[in-house]
Amino acid sequence: MWLYIALALIALLYYVFKSLKYDHWEKKGVPTASRNEWFFGHFKPIILVKKHLIEFYEAMYKEFPDAPLIGYYMMCVPALMVKDMDIIKTILISEFSSFNSNGFTVDKNADPIAATHPFVLKGEEWKSARAQVTP
Repeated sequence: MWLYIALALIALLYYVFKSLKYDHWEKKGVPTASRNEWFFGHFKPIILVKKHLIEFYEAMYKEFPDAPLIGYYMMCVPALMVKDMDIIKTILISEFSSFNSNGFTVDKNADPIAATHPFVLKGEEWKSARAQVTP
């Protein structure tokens, strides 16, 4: 009897967790990449080293050729791929203060060149790098 109650409780918790965590983009009307799995989100093949990160992004890009935005999940965290050039320009120029932490970090000791790329820098480091490349 207790086993059935425990299993029912686990199933209920799973359903609540999945519905709360993995419907963020659907509620906002943003197309969402397929193959979303509980806990891993869309990153299961990347975590299990079955697919490279670049292959993942390329497949997602091709899945929605005309969509300006694509939602996906990095584990349990909602993430967004922006494809529309006007939206990208708005994010990188006028609204960057709201988007300057993209979740990617590069260890400066491991890769000193990639660690200075503007897409991985944050805050003042980004402002300094941007000033060097902005005419």
